Amino acid sequence: MEARERVMILAEVRRRGIHSMTFEMLAWGRKLADQLGTKVDCLILGMEQGDFNSLIHWGADRVLVVNSGGTDGFLATPATGLLTGAIREEQPGIVIAPATTFGRTVMPMAVPGSPPGSPPIVPNLI
Repeated sequence: MEARERVMILAEVRRRGIHSMTFEMLAWGRKLADQLGTKVDCLILGMEQGDFNSLIHWGADRVLVVNSGGTDGFLATPATGLLTGAIREEQPGIVIAPATTFGRTVMPMAVPGSPPGSPPIVPNLI
């Protein structure tokens, strides 16, 4: 299976915890991935510790934790750099992000720096 076939969910992290919206996106992403016959990755920016097993329970096949030594995942510019790097490295087919202030800020910033053939961006509208 090529990496480009995977679905990547950008987790919403608040107060150093995983927001319940992430679980909703995972359930939706799992259903989409099953229809496409592929896998689901959950990307967490700037959070080193947490109950990552719950993400597997809600539908993730892999949990990717991306950190940059003290970079706060809540700041748009550093988070965009981490997100862009993860997308380039993992090359998912689809990226699903929360339709929150955070998601709506980092996703458009990540798209211009993406190479040609970047994955489609699907904001979470749940």
